[in-house]
Amino acid sequence: MGIRGVRVTTFSPFEMRAFGDIAYEITKKIKWHGTNLMSTWSSMIPAMVGTYALVKWAEETYHHKLLHERD
Repeated sequence: MGIRGVRVTTFSPFEMRAFGDIAYEITKKIKWHGTNLMSTWSSMIPAMVGTYALVKWAEETYHHKLLHERD
């Protein structure tokens, strides 16, 4: 039983018989991986860069605080 309008990424012979040939399956998998890459580029990478910048800022602030207290 499936959900209307949802494609499953599989090489199932039943789906190939219903929706198309091997070229259809390969195209579907390429589009699926492309969607995953674009999702990573637009959401995960900015979050990682932001976290890295926050950690570097905190390290630098702590370092300057220690130098200021030493003098």
